[in-house]
Amino acid sequence: MSYRLLIIDDDPRSVEALKIEVRPLHHDMTVVNDQESAYKILERSSFDYALVDIRLKAHPRDMAPDIEVGYATIQFLRERVPSMVIIAVTAFDETSEINTQAIKAGADDFWSKNGASGEKLLAKIRKLLPGFKASDTNIHGDEKNASKDSKMTSSKPSQTMEDINAQVKKFAPTDTTILLLGQPGTGKGYLAEQIHEKSKRKHKPFIVVNCPQLSKSNIESELFGHKKGSFTGAVGDRPGLVSSANGGTLFFDEIGDMDMESQAVILRFIEQKEVKAFGSDETKNVDVRIIAATNQPLDSLISEGKFRKDLYSRLSGVIINVPLLKDRDLKDFEKLCKHFYQRFRDEHKDKKGYKDVRVKSSVWRELADFEYGWPGNVRELMQVINTTLIEVGGKNIGFDYFLKNIHNKSLIISDVQFLIKESISKREKRVLELFQMQECVTRKEVQAFIGCGATSAWTILKNMVEKDILIRFGSGKNFKYRLNQPENA
Repeated sequence: MSYRLLIIDDDPRSVEALKIEVRPLHHDMTVVNDQESAYKILERSSFDYALVDIRLKAHPRDMAPDIEVGYATIQFLRERVPSMVIIAVTAFDETSEINTQAIKAGADDFWSKNGASGEKLLAKIRKLLPGFKASDTNIHGDEKNASKDSKMTSSKPSQTMEDINAQVKKFAPTDTTILLLGQPGTGKGYLAEQIHEKSKRKHKPFIVVNCPQLSKSNIESELFGHKKGSFTGAVGDRPGLVSSANGGTLFFDEIGDMDMESQAVILRFIEQKEVKAFGSDETKNVDVRIIAATNQPLDSLISEGKFRKDLYSRLSGVIINVPLLKDRDLKDFEKLCKHFYQRFRDEHKDKKGYKDVRVKSSVWRELADFEYGWPGNVRELMQVINTTLIEVGGKNIGFDYFLKNIHNKSLIISDVQFLIKESISKREKRVLELFQMQECVTRKEVQAFIGCGATSAWTILKNMVEKDILIRFGSGKNFKYRLNQPENA
């Protein structure tokens, strides 16, 4: 499937001229003639780029086009579909203030249909479209059919934190849906929280939906709530995660691990923004901002029929590829260290027996400079800082205290990552991810981390012990579990 083009122009002759100019690219073209029609088609279709005439009618019945409608349409496109390439089409020369205003409204570039060559328009399109390469054209200048799927950035390299911070600054204040892609432990959840804190919704709830725990049997009750008596065990009304997030941000964590039926429920909610509690006849509207994250290659899952392409289109308003910790620059690494240091100090300060920890000013730079791959990514860094603060309370500590905990964890993490690649269940993989943060776990910790009931957590741990993945120790209510490592590990 080729790139998809939306032409917005009320003049039939101008439309035909644009189609002739763009035809050598062999892109799928859709034409609408006014602002209202453009808004409607974007509700049901997605496009890679748009050519927008700067003079537009707001409604089909309007007598004459208006420049202000053109500006408003460009601004709407930029806010509604931030990833879309927008080229303003004008009848003015390149030095005109009209073109400058179009750029300020959100257009990526402009093209004058009076005087500028068609080849110049094609050059702008080739330059602006992501993934377009010179090798995509044949000797006649025609573009080979390029799949829109190639734009799916789960296979693209991670961005720099400078790029990511710029995106967060630009899109956090909007309600644009954001999709975070990255390997386990890279800090996708942390970044989602930062986006929420920088948004106009920061004083409203930030609710996390742990997608791997949802299934067709529980998804509607978990997301939309239920009424008392609607099923066995429903002893009272429950609002559900979506209603709890009303006015704030709803974060779908690890959305790539959901089954297709659950994905359909999510898609329907995103499109309608309505909830109906299980056992209720009343439908309510909700106002939430959507952020989603996954470590799965969504392009591959879509090709295999395991992830809905229409859901991907709804989620991918803005895509951010979160880098590995080892690929981040020194400034960002130090910023993370300081954030987690202050966070854990605040968490522990009121706990009995905890003594506050002061850290030498050089420690964070020494950690950043330390030659270590951080296989557990941001999650591992968090645990090293947290463990160190608990162990050495009341001291003005240096780098050596943190180094000890890095060495203690490195063997465990390497074993965890090997096991995660093995053929085990998704829930067992989630349990192993918990071991990237701590050396031993309890049944209650597993229950909270993967979002399941006590019986399910006990069954998962029991099976992992039987497979020799884990060892159980302790007695009674004090049972704990650790990785089954060889004696020479």
